[in-house]
Amino acid sequence: KKHVVIIGAGPAGLKAAITASDRGHDVTLIEKSNSLGGLLKVIASEKHKEEVQRLLTYYRTQIEKRSIRVLLNTEATPKMVKELNPDSILIAMGAKERILPIPGIDNEKVVLATKAILNPEMLGQKVAILGGGSIGCEIALELAEDGKDVSVIEVTDVLAANANSLYREALRQKFLLHDNIRSLLSCSCTKIEDVNIWYKDKDGNQLSLPYDTLILSTGLVPQIDLVEQFYGICRDTVAIGDCIRPSSIMNANYEGFVNALNI
Repeated sequence: KKHVVIIGAGPAGLKAAITASDRGHDVTLIEKSNSLGGLLKVIASEKHKEEVQRLLTYYRTQIEKRSIRVLLNTEATPKMVKELNPDSILIAMGAKERILPIPGIDNEKVVLATKAILNPEMLGQKVAILGGGSIGCEIALELAEDGKDVSVIEVTDVLAANANSLYREALRQKFLLHDNIRSLLSCSCTKIEDVNIWYKDKDGNQLSLPYDTLILSTGLVPQIDLVEQFYGICRDTVAIGDCIRPSSIMNANYEGFVNALNI
């Protein structure tokens, strides 16, 4: 029986905590926000995400059923974790949203995707979305259903390139139902001004797009620097989930399970 400290209560951290507890270990779960779930909380608040809502409810219910020590509103530091005297540490701090170095990116009309999802009332009528991955496309679809005029700016020549072919086809059919969604493929944003967004199309032409709000959905980046601070406290220390390699809910769940089994 060991004392396992888990940093971060996203899907990887939650699954690891449940698995480690079931194997008989004492588990301390540290989460800097006021509730469990990580990015699942953001995704579950979107439309058409009933499965994610059920998964989040499941995780929270399973945590409550076990004698896991949960520390909410607590930002883990190496000093604090060391004082807990852990035998094993699982780092599941998640990833952070990517912010591209584009002139004007600090404009107050530019918001991150997570903030836009959680605060739809702050969005204007003309919404541009920088990044046409699955998250950006899902945001676009939801906003279009709400009557917004949406433009998706994607640097590649396909929407939702990170998803499978069935998902992309379903998305394409959904987009066709809304004439207030505009897809700008093979386009890259070059400058952001107060009234217009400037972008370059596949032929190299500089074009402008009027907007009220620009949503950044350009992917996630790992938090390697933060993760490395927790190595050296105890021998058995492993980073799992998005904090080392942004991936999927399924992979985060798998990594949390497998690494908790290995303790």
